[in-house]
Amino acid sequence: MARTAAHPAGEPDMSIKKPISATLPRVLMARMGHALGLNLAKAQHAGLLCPDTVARMHHHCSACADPRACTDLLYRFPDHLDKPPRFCPNRSLMLSLRRME
Repeated sequence: MARTAAHPAGEPDMSIKKPISATLPRVLMARMGHALGLNLAKAQHAGLLCPDTVARMHHHCSACADPRACTDLLYRFPDHLDKPPRFCPNRSLMLSLRRME
């Protein structure tokens, strides 16, 4: 993606408001897991997450009231968060996973 002077490399382009795509929750969940030191795919393969739980997490993320706040947070802290933000609808599940891993 080409960057303009208004959007230098490394800064998200927040000028275009698009509807949330169906893939955004999956991306945000994976990025949140990474920032928390979790590998959600690995947790699923290890049996720590059943497919129904992953589907429920995806549904919760899809229904989030503020996905832009999540995107902004993960942009600022892509590799380390101590805990999920309070507004995250998957906060309790993510914290439980951290305790299990």
